[in-house]
Amino acid sequence: MAEPRRSALAVGQVWSFHTRPFTGFSPPDTGRYGAFRIIGLTGDILGVAVLSGVWHTPPTATDVAGAMVIHEHRFAFRGKPAVFGARPEEWNASGELDALTFVADQPVSAEDEALFAMLTGFARGAGFGELSNVDTIVEGEWRWANDREALIAEIAQEEAREEAQREAEAKRFETRLAKLTWTQLAAETPLARWQPSSPYPPPAFAEAARATLRAACAELAALGDKPRRPAVRTVLKRTVEWFNAADNAAGGVIGTGEREDIVAALEDIAYAARQPALMDDIDMWREW
Repeated sequence: MAEPRRSALAVGQVWSFHTRPFTGFSPPDTGRYGAFRIIGLTGDILGVAVLSGVWHTPPTATDVAGAMVIHEHRFAFRGKPAVFGARPEEWNASGELDALTFVADQPVSAEDEALFAMLTGFARGAGFGELSNVDTIVEGEWRWANDREALIAEIAQEEAREEAQREAEAKRFETRLAKLTWTQLAAETPLARWQPSSPYPPPAFAEAARATLRAACAELAALGDKPRRPAVRTVLKRTVEWFNAADNAAGGVIGTGEREDIVAALEDIAYAARQPALMDDIDMWREW
C-alpha cells in the first residue's frame, strides 16, 4: 500500500499525486493520479522524470513497475521526454502537489543517469521548472490525448477571461488609479461592496477592515502627495498583516471575492501615494 511521506527524499523514489484541473474552466475533480521518479539529487537540482500512466486511484509499486518516461506531445511539444530540474527546497513547500504519496524505490537506470547529467551539465534542451510542473504534464498530456477539443475550448475561455481582466485593469488605471488623490479616497467608503450578511464577512470584521484602511490612508495623506517609499511600504505591510491576523482570528472569512476587494483597496492606497511598485510586495505579505 502507498505510504504518505514528505521527507527522506532519495534518488530512485517514485511518488504519486492527484492531478489538478488544467484550467479554471476544467471539471473541478479530475479523478486522476500520476507519478514521477527522482532521477538525481544535488544541493541545487532535484531531477524529476514524469512517468507514463494515469490511474483512478493512487498507483502501487506494481502499477509503476516498468513505467517509461512520458514523451510530451500536447500543444507544440514534439515528443520531448518529460524530464526537468526543480529546486530541492520545493520538496517541503506546502501546496506544490495534491495527495503526494511515496510509492516505491526503483533502481536508477543508465538512462536516468544520462538524463540527470544533462541537467547538471546544463546541456542544450535541459529543462528547469517548478515541481508542480509534473501535474501540468500528466494532466495536460492525458487531456490532449483523450479530451482535446474540450481542453482547447477551456483554454480559449481562460484566455478570454484573462483578456477581459487586462482590459478592465487598463480601464481602472485610466479612469481611476492614474489620478487618484487622498481627498477622493477620504470621501469614499472602503470595501463598499461588502454587505452586512452572508456571503460577506461579519459586520464587525467589515467595519474593522474599513477602519484599518481609512487609518492607513490618513497616515499616508499626512505625509504629502507623494510619501517616501519606505514610509508607504511600512504602512502597507502593517495593513496587510492586520488582515492576516484578523482573517485568522475570524476563522478564514476572506474568500476569493473579498481578497480581490482588499487588494483593490490596497492598490488604491499605493497609487494615491504614487508608489505603485509596492503592489508586488503585497502578494508576498498576505496569507489570504
